[in-house]
Amino acid sequence: MEYSLAALDGISPSTPFTDSINAEFSLSAEEYVLYQNRAPLPKEYGAFAVQVFQFAQQKDPIALKIIQQQVEWVSQYLDALIAKGAQKIVLVGGVSEAILSYLPERFLTYFCPPQGDAMAGAILMAKAQIGRKAI
Repeated sequence: MEYSLAALDGISPSTPFTDSINAEFSLSAEEYVLYQNRAPLPKEYGAFAVQVFQFAQQKDPIALKIIQQQVEWVSQYLDALIAKGAQKIVLVGGVSEAILSYLPERFLTYFCPPQGDAMAGAILMAKAQIGRKAI
């Protein structure tokens, strides 16, 4: 949204991606403000993430820039997990599958499919924590 608003304001160049986002806000900075003021849910922001990847497939420069920035953040977290001894890593979340192909190859050997859903993982972590306190 930041890049789209900047394009709308003439601060940065527009692309098909920014034009699409701006069209959703009726080409109005005021609509952006109204959207932010109503405290949108994470899933509402997630709809924009889907568009980022759709436009990246069309080589949109802003969409690709956004993905590259996210790859840098995700890579930092993955490096931290590996440095702490992680041997298997599960990517979860709305864009986890979409971002996989953009991540550096050095991470591919660490990725594995989930063995359950988020609730199952939370229960396992709670049991492990309880087990530690019981010893």
